[in-house]
Amino acid sequence: MDNNIERLTPAADTDDLTSGDTSGGFHEEFSCEHDDGSGHDGLYHSHSHRPEYSEQELEEERQHFRTVVAAFRYYKKHSLKKITKQQTHYEDLSKGQQSKLPLFLDQLDALRQCADVNYHFILKILEQNPFEELSEDEENNKINHPIATFHMEKVHTTLRMLMRDWSAAGAVERTQAYGLLIAAIQRYLPVTDRNMGGFRVLNPGAGLGRLSWELAKLGYASIGNEFSLYMLLASNFVLNACTEVDAFKIYPWIGHASNNTSSADKLIGITVPDVNPTDLPAGHKFGMVAGDFLEIFDREASWDAVVTCFFIDTARNIVEYVEHIWQLLRPGAFWMNLGPLLYHFADMPQECCIELSYDELKAAIQKTGFVFLEEKFDIPCSYVQNPRSMLQYEYRCVFFVCQKPSDPVITAS
Repeated sequence: MDNNIERLTPAADTDDLTSGDTSGGFHEEFSCEHDDGSGHDGLYHSHSHRPEYSEQELEEERQHFRTVVAAFRYYKKHSLKKITKQQTHYEDLSKGQQSKLPLFLDQLDALRQCADVNYHFILKILEQNPFEELSEDEENNKINHPIATFHMEKVHTTLRMLMRDWSAAGAVERTQAYGLLIAAIQRYLPVTDRNMGGFRVLNPGAGLGRLSWELAKLGYASIGNEFSLYMLLASNFVLNACTEVDAFKIYPWIGHASNNTSSADKLIGITVPDVNPTDLPAGHKFGMVAGDFLEIFDREASWDAVVTCFFIDTARNIVEYVEHIWQLLRPGAFWMNLGPLLYHFADMPQECCIELSYDELKAAIQKTGFVFLEEKFDIPCSYVQNPRSMLQYEYRCVFFVCQKPSDPVITAS
């Protein structure tokens, strides 16, 4: 099976709208295509807008790309600086105090080795850059200044997301988050030998693409949509450059110095990917499209399902998301959702954000015309958690299935 990347068009000028990531400014669209040689292209190019951009806007694109690449490249320096700071603090201790920490320096050396392994993995990601028109020569890729902590946290989040989506260690989180959604779509849109690849499913906020991939593996015509360039570069590497199970080892927790029961906890390694990403059925249809969910998909009521997971709270205006999903779905189609309402733009200076309770959101969904078929509360979900950490966050998520009626109900505006 050959995998390839095809550039389509620029998408939309907006801040980052992705599960767990609100970094700004990536507006490029590309497709990650698995071509099985059956003659189909597995993508839906006709359903993407092709907006035009000024030279200034394109330069902003290139600048954002340079920032993200620089953050990835700065990972090793950033990690080593934090480790060196710990060593400096240790050296400031009295000799007597140092003697009580006989393995401290050995642990720091182990962290340096893990950081080096992670950095070489990151370089492999960058080698597979699908956005060649945004690439810079080596001179422009040199890093002459520190990168903002905000961007470095995005790099660390990307490594942790690899644990969640593409390692055996993330199986529990995936079952929590994806299990109900996969079961629901199989219940309402069952795939048979006759309709294999016939149901068209859109998964906005796809992150590193595992849920979209799982849907394609089950026989759906699955398109993942993502906006974060951090996520897109990593998912492109996994989906298009990885062909062996557990081919790479990384250490996602080395940046977590707090709440460790054992010093070994932050040195836990994981292998990726836990499956062969090219292991998809004959005739499959699967793609990843980059860009703003609100901009790049025509509102032509052609999708059989929209599946959202930890996504809808990334909206500035969540009602606009609801309306857009309604317009994307054909009559009789379904919207499956699971996630919390941790509004990503809430309390951010100079950002508008409509923060609704779930009751308010449900009322807006119903007034748009959707009919609720299923609804469950208090679904426990972890999100990129080190299972050995003393500190555990757990969302109590809501899950629902809605349908756009074949004969839409007219509601008062």
